[in-house]
Amino acid sequence: MTFDLWGTIFRLEPSEARRYERRRLEIWEEEVSSWAARGDLAARPTPPRAAVKAAWKEAQACAARGRSASIEKQSRHAAELAGRLHQPGAIARRLDPLVRKLPVHVDREVLRLFPRLEAQGVRLGVVSNLLSEPAESVRWLLAEHRLLRHFDVLSLSEELPWCKPDPRIFQMCLDEMGVRSRETVHVGDAPEDVAGAQAAGMLAVFALGRSEGRSASPPSTGPGAPSRGTRVVPVGDLSQVTMQLTPPPVRVRLTGAGARRPALSRTRKHGRAPGEVR
Repeated sequence: MTFDLWGTIFRLEPSEARRYERRRLEIWEEEVSSWAARGDLAARPTPPRAAVKAAWKEAQACAARGRSASIEKQSRHAAELAGRLHQPGAIARRLDPLVRKLPVHVDREVLRLFPRLEAQGVRLGVVSNLLSEPAESVRWLLAEHRLLRHFDVLSLSEELPWCKPDPRIFQMCLDEMGVRSRETVHVGDAPEDVAGAQAAGMLAVFALGRSEGRSASPPSTGPGAPSRGTRVVPVGDLSQVTMQLTPPPVRVRLTGAGARRPALSRTRKHGRAPGEVR
């Protein structure tokens, strides 16, 4: 089984999510503003705050098309718009302590679910879109909450050229786990989870929960729409889904997990090997 991260495993209360969003934008603006101005500008530069927002908007547009927009790509774009000399790695270093201090919540049923699945011999992975969270910060959060040990593979878009709903981010996770798509379930709380998992040939489980600004059910038409009928399964019974590997997506009610993700690889649990390219 594979799981989405933000809104499925981790959640933030609405007020905490808004506070995070504000501070994230402040860090980006502060950092871009501190970079030296370029001397070869042919046009008037964009103010740093506007440049950061434009880069963020472009990153969201890329994500909607299944293309990853890493922190480095976003920061290069913001630097170009603002007429500043890009400082590689600078923004990720500033964001790392912010992400590590996020007051994330993990539902009790979710905590009980992973050991139960492992006891049944189910291999577990994470497939997550990251738009402004360093991958190593996310690994640290999972380890801090004693969750990292449960997962064989983490596929984080920050370290890959794709993000959900592109099926390749799912397939890369499956390849690393050594499992076949038709034998695998993906659990997530967003339309891109359903669309991407189904496109990869997996069983899609739509996790219903209390999500600020998020749909309480899969869309009836368009990307992410269930291809067949659905049924509701309590989150504690998710382990039973692995015995019913058929195409219809399943809707799962999460009692606590499911709040809005903060902002939104093929990677091993502990990251990509130095210099590795694939």
